[in-house]
Amino acid sequence: MNVEFPYKNVEAFEISDDLNAQLFDLPDSYTSLSGTEIVRRSLDQPIGSQGLYELAKGKKKILVVTDDIARPTRVNEFIEVILHDLYKAGIKEENIEFMMALGTHRPMTKKEMAQKLGTDIAENFKVYNHEWDNADCLEFIGETSQGVPVWINKKVKEADLVIGIGAIMPIDVCGFTGGGKILIPGVCGEITNSEMHWTRVDVPEHKILGQIENPIRASIDELARKAGLDFIVNVIMNAEQKVVAAVAGDMVEAHQAGCKRAMD
Repeated sequence: MNVEFPYKNVEAFEISDDLNAQLFDLPDSYTSLSGTEIVRRSLDQPIGSQGLYELAKGKKKILVVTDDIARPTRVNEFIEVILHDLYKAGIKEENIEFMMALGTHRPMTKKEMAQKLGTDIAENFKVYNHEWDNADCLEFIGETSQGVPVWINKKVKEADLVIGIGAIMPIDVCGFTGGGKILIPGVCGEITNSEMHWTRVDVPEHKILGQIENPIRASIDELARKAGLDFIVNVIMNAEQKVVAAVAGDMVEAHQAGCKRAMD
């Protein structure tokens, strides 16, 4: 039997006909709206929070944290509508900075930053790779409920408003990507990343997989809020990596709404 996958860069393979294999199709999920239009609607209907425009008023230093090149989120398709609300609130371009949430992944190149964020962003804004292996860039903010020490990038604490951008997808470590995970462990030190993944080993799969609320996610959210994640924009994509839905607002309430949408 030849098994094919609806994902880019995943090759088909053969399995023996003697095996009792079952194939499941992903549900159809399409929309005629562009990613820009979908994210615009989510910003106009924030969940559990004031709108981004209101939150940004009077702020001086904005940090936008986005997932890195290892994730398929096409930030360049919708970042302009987020910037529009910041500009509308009176934020100047020079007061907006971007950080790539690498976790412990390798640094992104300038070309990859342009691919992820768009050429205009990469060339005209300050865009940083998270330096997870540089102790001078990290600050200790406490421990998770599992006892994991959390060291986070200092730029998060220095910002007046922190916006997290990413995608909501299933993941074994904490149920779903997105939400507070953009900070914890996205912009944490190596010890935080390593030990947080090990805590997952002690939690049964049925308490994590497909569970919007679970002990690992609870720890992530607790520390991400303490670190200062003020607002999220999370998209949901189909198998073709096209944005089909989005949520914006509070890092917990909006994320949970997005997880429910992703499971439809």
